[in-house]
Amino acid sequence: MKSMLRIRLANAQQCKQNGNDLVKSKNWAEALRFYEDGSEQLGVAKAAAPLMSESLGKRVRELSTALINNASLCHLKLGQYKAAHECSKEVLKEDSANIKALCRNAAALIELGKDQLAKTALDKVQKLSPSSKQVAQLMARLEEKKKIEG
Repeated sequence: MKSMLRIRLANAQQCKQNGNDLVKSKNWAEALRFYEDGSEQLGVAKAAAPLMSESLGKRVRELSTALINNASLCHLKLGQYKAAHECSKEVLKEDSANIKALCRNAAALIELGKDQLAKTALDKVQKLSPSSKQVAQLMARLEEKKKIEG
């Protein structure tokens, strides 16, 4: 069982690396496919997490968070805002202070027209990371959208 989990973990790690390489060339759809494949590889491992050593369980959780966060980025870049929102919510269930997930959630919410929820997420990021440039950019995007929709 442990060897199968380690193989799945290694496969998921390779999927993440392949996705990261594709993100560098802005190949969002193909990167998304790798991140989703990596998440599938971890499905069994996540279910077995309570049976794992603490360090292995931590590695699985961290890799899962990274894969889902990266999938959220790809969904945003592809204009798939509802899917981006769902991915970021999944990460936030596990780690409510995850800055990347909060920012991606806010970006998706802005595009979905859920301005108040976006503002709440951005306020939380601002408290957690006061010097975040991304928050300033997203706040500006939110204000710009409000003016346009008027």
